[in-house]
Amino acid sequence: MVFGDPVQTLTATIRDRTDLGAKLLVEEADRAPDLFEIIELKTGALLGARVVWRAAPFIGVVFTGRHMLKGAADPRLIKLSQLWVRLSAK
Repeated sequence: MVFGDPVQTLTATIRDRTDLGAKLLVEEADRAPDLFEIIELKTGALLGARVVWRAAPFIGVVFTGRHMLKGAADPRLIKLSQLWVRLSAK
């Protein structure tokens, strides 16, 4: 999960997913804002997300958009692409 400026991150694991949204297991779920983005480490997709329910340590989100980080030209997406490369190398 990524949010804020400067960028902050929280570790999350997708537990259940559809095309419309997902159930996330989130470390420090109380710190998760209502709006954030999810970087899919395997694909490099950046998913916009809005929280629709909370039951710590889980949160439910609906997806609000999708961008591919590879080859991004937007300066903000380039910064997130660099973060994706660092995180996926771990």
